[in-house]
Parts: sequence; C-alpha cells; structure tokens
Amino acid sequence: MKLAGNMKIDSPAFPLYRAQVTYEGITDVIGNAFGTTLQDTLCSTAGQQPSYAGLSVKLMSGDAAGQVRPIAIHNIANGQITVAAAWTDFNGAVYQVPARTRFTILSSGGGGGSPPPAPPSPSVGLWMFGHVDPAMAVGSLDTFACPNLAGFEDDLFNDEFWIQILRNDDAPGTAPEREIVRVLDYVGATGTFTTDPFSANVEADDLLCLFHESIMGIEILGFGTLDTSSLTVPADSTRPGLYAWENDEYFRGCLLMPTEGNCRFQPRPIAHYINATGVFDLALEPFSQLPGLVDYVLIRFAYPVAAHEKINLIFDIVNAMLKLTETGGVFTADGTEQNVYINDDPMGVYEPRVVKIDCSNMAWGDDVIIRWYERIEAGGAYIIKDYMLLEDVQDPTLGLSPLKNIELEPNRFGVQVTLEQTAGAAYRDFTFEVIYGV
Repeated sequence: MKLAGNMKIDSPAFPLYRAQVTYEGITDVIGNAFGTTLQDTLCSTAGQQPSYAGLSVKLMSGDAAGQVRPIAIHNIANGQITVAAAWTDFNGAVYQVPARTRFTILSSGGGGGSPPPAPPSPSVGLWMFGHVDPAMAVGSLDTFACPNLAGFEDDLFNDEFWIQILRNDDAPGTAPEREIVRVLDYVGATGTFTTDPFSANVEADDLLCLFHESIMGIEILGFGTLDTSSLTVPADSTRPGLYAWENDEYFRGCLLMPTEGNCRFQPRPIAHYINATGVFDLALEPFSQLPGLVDYVLIRFAYPVAAHEKINLIFDIVNAMLKLTETGGVFTADGTEQNVYINDDPMGVYEPRVVKIDCSNMAWGDDVIIRWYERIEAGGAYIIKDYMLLEDVQDPTLGLSPLKNIELEPNRFGVQVTLEQTAGAAYRDFTFEVIYGV
C-alpha cells in the first residue's frame, strides 16, 4: 500500500484516510487519447503493488480533478489503469490524462457493481454496453471505437461476439438501430471494432450492445453471408468450402435468419440443405421479400420437416381426389386393333371416366369396331367389357352423332380401349380425349 507521506501516523485522521484510500500516486506516462487510461509505473510489480481492478480511481489534479471512475483493468506489469468510462473536462469533452497528474485509488468499488477483473471471467462481461467515441469525426459502416470498451486483449471479441446498435444519436429510430452484425476484429488499446458492415454509418455518441452468441435467446449454430438472394432458395456458396464436416440436410429443421437487410430478423425453417451448393431450401413460407446479399445466422430449432412433408403429401392426395385429368391426341387407323387408350398397371384404385372418339372422318363403306376391356386381377388377362360397331358416315342428320363416348368404371388392375377399322377405301384419322380422376 502506498499512501501520502505528509500525514503523521499519530494524526487522528490517519486511520480514516488509510481505511478509505488504497493507493496514492502521480502519473508518469500520458493516458490514451480516448480518456480511459492513466499510468503510474510504480503502481505495478515494479512498485510491489497488487491488482486494483474492481476498485475506483479518483483524479486529484488536472481538468478532470474530482472525477471518480471504476477500474476495469489494472495492468500490473506497467501500472496502466483502464477505467470503464472516459474522463471528461469542464466542457464535457474527453480528457486525456497527462503525466504528472495526481490520483488516488479508493478502497471501495463504485456503485452499481464492480467491473470485471482482467482478464474478464466467464461469468461476467458476456454482454456490455458501448459508447461510440464522441470524438469520431467521420462515420463508418464497419470501423469505430468505444473507449469505454478499451483495454481487453486484442481479438478477444473476434467472430464470437455481435454488436447491436441501440441508439442512433443523430437520428433516433433510424438505421443502423436494431441491426446486428458480427465482430471481425478488436484492438484492445483503443477499443476499436471492425465488423461486418451496417446498412448505415455508425457515428459519434451512438450507443450499442456487445454480446456473446452463447447468451442470446436463440442458439446460433452457424453464420455466413448469402451470395444468392431468393425468396425460397437463398444460398451461401462459400459455406461448403469452409465447413468440411457439414453435409446434405445438415441444417434440416433449423432456422435461417438474416441479421440485416430487408428481411432482417425473419426466421424461416429449412426443409433441405444442399451442401454442394450451399443452398437453403426453405419450408412452409418464403421470405416476405428478397433478402439481399446479407449476413445470416443459423438457429437451433426442431421444425418437424418430415411431418410437414407428410401433411403436404396427404393434402395433395386429398386435393387430387377432387381433380380430373385429361389427355388425348390423334391417331390414324391401320387395319389392326389399335390402342386408343390403356392404363396397364395403376398404382392404386383408378377412376377412368370417359374416352371420347371423334368419328367425323368416317365415309361410306367404312366399318369401325370400338372395344373396351378391363383386367380384374393382378397379372391377369384383359376381359372385354363391351364393344361398339360403326358403319359408314356418322351423320347427325341421320341420327348418328360423330362423337362417341365410352363410359368407363373404377378399376384397380388395368383398363384398355381399342379401335379397329375393318373396311373402307382409306384409313381414317380419329381424334380422341380421355378424362380420368387422380
């Protein structure tokens, strides 16, 4: 303990002073430009002093005399003290603590709880509020300093921490407020962060929150940047090359959520993940609009993709029961019994409705036989159900409609309709249509 040497030990005030003050010194190195450090080489192992992190420091001289700040970090190797908030002068400007400044370290921590020791323990510091440097002259999308978050180890927050802008000081309520981006680099000496870009500049006096992915209300399994913008099949083609252990369906049932852009904070369940191309095939609902080429996170979820697909299949089958399907074409008779239509092996109970054959091209002297068959056991023979014999011109004025309808019945194992022209000067063309249920 180093205390002032000008107080006599028998002074009645000495016990009280000793109880309230842990250390008294004079800085011998100028503090950083962000106003968050002071340095006294004797307040270190060189002066046989322990760490005072968690206590409070009070400036006794200079333009910030009387201000008290909690000590966030005490580097006992060189005596540098980093405080949790910048010193300010009588104008409210950041005050860079010069050499030859008197200070005392008080014996109790500041109100509101003490700051974390250095290095920060796992139980604290996983989220912190930041104040963007008031002296920042030009805004930036991705690089800014928070003096009150200076002093930690370089790169401590890289990749695993995220920043959300809580307040745009110049224009509250506008971007980049509420946007969340990933920290790419951190410089401890200045508290400078480099991040993925926000959609608008971060500027002086903006307020932010720095938080670790592990304490989010959602569990982030992965992150990246979309390079294909799509409502239903967005993709990150770089992902397969970065994460060799991921394979097809690795994120099946998880959520894909952009953290910026037009669809920020829109979680969408993933039906299928295609590893070769990094495609996320979304289930159920597309994005409300194109998400853009933006950062995203993959969130742990238990979306019942298989159940959803089965429900969709059942829905399609039930819906299909209400639908009729049509096929048809034109064929030319050749004197043999020809298939007009055949379903040789239905997958289930099949409901053919009608085969319509246009016989308008028949002429005098033509003979045509239309036959239809059914198979009523698996692998069995076709059995003729009925036939129709047509002769000569099919003229409505003679009471003969040229359009012939062959009505069919539900069937399980197969149905066949044939046409054979047995007489006539030429082989005729016949147009046909088949209508059946699916």
